[in-house]
Amino acid sequence: MLRPTFFDEAGRPIYQGGLEGVRRIDASEGDLVFLKKSWSLICEHVEATPDQPFFLFYSMQAVCLPSAPAKEFKGKTNAGAHGDFIHQMDWVVGELTKMLEE
Repeated sequence: MLRPTFFDEAGRPIYQGGLEGVRRIDASEGDLVFLKKSWSLICEHVEATPDQPFFLFYSMQAVCLPSAPAKEFKGKTNAGAHGDFIHQMDWVVGELTKMLEE
C-alpha cells in the first residue's frame, strides 16, 4: 500500500503515520512550495551526478477552478483570480526552465 509523503519545513520527506505534526500549507502556496523543492532536487542531482540524466515530473497543484493565486500574484492582472493564477503558473514554468538551463 502506498503511503502519502509529507514534507517538513526544510523540504525533507516525512511520514508520521498520520497528519499530526505535519505542516499544512495554504493551497494557493502549493506551487511555490513545489517549485522550491524542485529547485533543491535539481541542485542535488547536478552536484551528485551531473553527467546522469534527470527526470522531473512537475504537475501544477491547482489547475482547476476555483483559482487561488498565491498572495504575491493576487491583483497582478486585470483578469481576476483566474488570470492571476495563470500568470503565476507561467512564472513557475519560467522559473523551472531557468533552473534547467543553468
